Amino acid sequence: MPAHVRGKGMWIWQIRRCEGGAPQAIADRARAAGLTHAVVKIADGRSPFNGDLQSHVAALRAAGLKVWGWQYTYGAHPEEEAEAAASRVTSLGLDGFAVDAEVEYKGNPQAARAYMRRLRALLPGHALALSSYYLPDYHPTFPWSDFMERCDFCWPQVYWYSRDPVESLERSMAQNARFGKGILPTGAAYPEAANAAQIRRFLEAARSMGLDGVNFWSWEHARWEMWEVIAGFAWPVPRLIVAVENASGDFDYHPVPGEFTGSQFLVRSADLAAVVGRTSAETGWTPVREALAALGVEAQFVTHHLNDPENPRVYVFVAGS
Repeated sequence: MPAHVRGKGMWIWQIRRCEGGAPQAIADRARAAGLTHAVVKIADGRSPFNGDLQSHVAALRAAGLKVWGWQYTYGAHPEEEAEAAASRVTSLGLDGFAVDAEVEYKGNPQAARAYMRRLRALLPGHALALSSYYLPDYHPTFPWSDFMERCDFCWPQVYWYSRDPVESLERSMAQNARFGKGILPTGAAYPEAANAAQIRRFLEAARSMGLDGVNFWSWEHARWEMWEVIAGFAWPVPRLIVAVENASGDFDYHPVPGEFTGSQFLVRSADLAAVVGRTSAETGWTPVREALAALGVEAQFVTHHLNDPENPRVYVFVAGS
């Protein structure tokens, strides 16, 4: 099964409204907030969305984030919508994809099956998540099983409005557990549905439940005080940092997106090559030692920081060429 994201993530709807659309500014804010992943809209129905995102993906990756795409799907042309999404995921080299399916699919399981069959056929090795209503019991005509059969994860939209955020999360977790898939809830970070104090309670509850992480909707809607709470909330996730010796004999430190399996880090050779002065088109996940060997790079590992409860990390030191 594809690995799940961990830590804190933000959804992005209109990227031009996020830090003026500037790739490096977006990456800098993400890193400052301690985000581990971003979920960027790449398609709306059959149409691509947000234009050319290559520079944004590259900047976020260089900041150590994973980048997922998402699409709002309407179900009127399910196979074509799946093809539009898969084309963007593939061309951008994204880590995973979230399906935002809502009211248009109620009472229409045939469209859900057609969409998911085509999407999974085109993205056989990618992580897929369903993002929809937070309480399945309240939406019995939505084709939950038809989506979840081919999705790896469930990302319920836990937007509490006048309800209690912790109670909303608990109810959502209980109802979505039936699918037997990993759950990563999306909390509210927009003024109509939440305030900063509620966001803190949501984060505390999610972490106390032992969840891998959380998402928030959304980057462009969150007020500064919401960002402050999200940024200030520690959600330690093991990180891989590659230190490359420069011409002056010092080291430049590069966070590299990785998957920590409990005994080793997995990386994409293409990401690793970009920081050690090599080239690689390999985008599959490989143990970091194997990836370095394939690139012809010798390195020293420093692993004792992995036990740091607040900032677990592994350093890989690479001599200058």
